[in-house]
Amino acid sequence: MRAIFVTWSQLIYILIILVVNYASAALANEVSDLTVKAKNYYRQGELDAAMECFDKLIELGDTDAYLGRGLTYFHKMDYEKAIADLDKTIQLKPIPYAFEIRGDVYSRESNHAKAVDDYTESIKLNPKKAEVYVSRAEQNLFQSYYDPALIDCNTAIFILSDAPKANELLVRAYVTRGIIFERKSQYERAFDDYDNAIRLDTNNAAAYNGRGLMLFWKGEYSQAISDCQKAIRLAPNQSSAYDRMAWILAVCPDGMFRDGQKSLENAKKACDMASWKNPVYLITLGTSYAEIGNYDEAIKWAEKSVELGIPQEYMEEVKKQLDLYKQNKPYHVEPAQTK
Repeated sequence: MRAIFVTWSQLIYILIILVVNYASAALANEVSDLTVKAKNYYRQGELDAAMECFDKLIELGDTDAYLGRGLTYFHKMDYEKAIADLDKTIQLKPIPYAFEIRGDVYSRESNHAKAVDDYTESIKLNPKKAEVYVSRAEQNLFQSYYDPALIDCNTAIFILSDAPKANELLVRAYVTRGIIFERKSQYERAFDDYDNAIRLDTNNAAAYNGRGLMLFWKGEYSQAISDCQKAIRLAPNQSSAYDRMAWILAVCPDGMFRDGQKSLENAKKACDMASWKNPVYLITLGTSYAEIGNYDEAIKWAEKSVELGIPQEYMEEVKKQLDLYKQNKPYHVEPAQTK
């Protein structure tokens, strides 16, 4: 049998290779264990513990951990650090999910334009994820870009056409599209979308709130009030539901359904929840005061809404209201105005 002789230098080289391989395997195991722990902590809502794991992973050179840490910062509402980690992730590996989450961060900061840009990049990389279309639609809606928002909702609903009946994302898409149709004064279409959302989710406050106004424009005042009441019961912290209820109770063409005192209670509730800084809510407050005959307060709050910068589409209505209040007359919607 032939003997095998190994030189000293060869032996040293073999030992180095063995040590390196052992160290690499140990590092891989440590990274794997930390990754599992980080994900488990994150799923359980133990964000500080998850953060410690992601910090350690980054120290060990695992660049994939920037995404996990950025997501954790997002849920801890530390948006500046979340963006920094997501920026790093995108720089290293521009994956669609990183753009999507960074878009979510920007949306929380009300930076709607940047959110739209990131959702657009995410869609370019993965054009089949319905949630991103809905998110982009919502951000465009905030900017009053109704047509692109409508296209995104249509796309999302098409993608979700085979989704389960209780799909939350489909409900969200219908509600968002309903708001778009409402803003475009296409009330029948808006009603259909809110109604579809309620069929899928009988506990969706936003859908009841939207359908309530559409029922009002259809002249179905009792049902409109019922839907607004349901919205308030389902989401007692939603200021828009109180505002809508207050407005209907103050301006309804049919005096049988008007109630100035209840209108004022709801209007004050909405304004208080919005820290008295929402000019549209102040318009409603004015109509409530006018309905109980307190025209000085009605004028005060209508003028205050103008000072705070009401949207241009409300300006003509407010001027009409002020003219009436100065004549000691309340503001009511005429039956002919219902659509």
